[in-house]
Amino acid sequence: MPRPVKCFFVFCAVLFGVVQIRPAPAGAVPADAQLRPLNLEFAWRSQAILDPRRDTVAHLTNDEEIVYVQSTSGTVTAFNAEDGRQLWARQVGRSDAVSMRAESNEDVVVIPTGPEAWGLNKFSGDVLFRYRMRVPASAGPALGPAAVYFPVMDGSLHGFALQTLIHLERYDTLPPGVSQPWLWHFNLNERIEYPPVTTEDVIAFTTKNRSLFSISTAGRTVYQQFLRAEVTAPPVLDLHDDRFAILVATSDRNLYSFDLKNGTLLWYVPLERNIEQAPLVLHNRVYFVMRATGMAAVSTVSGKYLETADAAGGVRRWLLRGVRSMVGAGVDRVYAIDSNRRLIAVDAETADVQGAVDLGDFTMSIANAITDRLYVCSPSGDVLCLKPRGTRFATFLQNPAREPLEVDVPATDEEADRDEDPDDGPLDE
Repeated sequence: MPRPVKCFFVFCAVLFGVVQIRPAPAGAVPADAQLRPLNLEFAWRSQAILDPRRDTVAHLTNDEEIVYVQSTSGTVTAFNAEDGRQLWARQVGRSDAVSMRAESNEDVVVIPTGPEAWGLNKFSGDVLFRYRMRVPASAGPALGPAAVYFPVMDGSLHGFALQTLIHLERYDTLPPGVSQPWLWHFNLNERIEYPPVTTEDVIAFTTKNRSLFSISTAGRTVYQQFLRAEVTAPPVLDLHDDRFAILVATSDRNLYSFDLKNGTLLWYVPLERNIEQAPLVLHNRVYFVMRATGMAAVSTVSGKYLETADAAGGVRRWLLRGVRSMVGAGVDRVYAIDSNRRLIAVDAETADVQGAVDLGDFTMSIANAITDRLYVCSPSGDVLCLKPRGTRFATFLQNPAREPLEVDVPATDEEADRDEDPDDGPLDE
């Protein structure tokens, strides 16, 4: 092959994401002795595929099974969340197009990028659909078992059936009996700035115009709640112990809990400073970081600040100053990043710091309320997973029923024979 032609093919391969470059590891993993005071141990380390000469990590997300790393150029790398094995890597959308954070359900991951919405098989990376929206997305999507909901820049929310989009991509035509790609358009002329949240029955979202909306999955209004101030952080659901609530932080330094079904105000709590990161809901508590202040905790049942004993034998508010962001939680600990960029382990009852470790180049993290695994990442795509010491499988914090069962398998046939009950043999006639 002539040299100019060969150079042309190499250039095209790099341009369209066929050839990607793996950067060198970003830094050393903390030693076991450093992790022991935090009750953590090394789980795995993997490298996302990107070009270190021009790319950095744009988004880091996870669900129960998979960790997704999205680069600024649009390359998405998916890792098995339990062992770090790379499942797939793919260029999603045009190179350097603005992409939203990935959102996934049990089978599909959806990524809006530029004017398009991409749907991929989350285990293989195979493209299920590419749909060009008439108006670009204004925030990340909400994804249900069978439908996806996109907030767009014209101040509306669009609902699509996943199977309709998949059929349209595969056959270039709508399914029989379907007259349009979308299920419905919910027009409100108010920009949605944060990803909606959804259950089997409703979709809830906040708007720039200080409103909280709840609509049915059929696109009909359930209620509208007017807020006193602008929303400052993504709303989150509180679905523990038969509670169906949505938590909303506003710029008048308040955190509100509304009934998800009817919009009734359940409680609100005043804050020292605004919340700018999504709160972390764990069972009957919500942890949140206030800007330039620290991390605090509130009961999701009563709406009151948690309290703990102080050194003098009195009572003090559960508050830890100097925290920048949350990383996740274990059975009795909460993990966060402090102002010195260290990973710290915080006692869930007393708010005492039990240990700290310098993470070096691992400066990005996931606020993981889904499992007890901690995921941190360097800007160059070096991903590190830490886990509570002695655990074999992840604990599913939100969906315990989906947690894998641990089965003891005998190493040899002889061990299996020894474990059998001698009385369980066939009966003599």
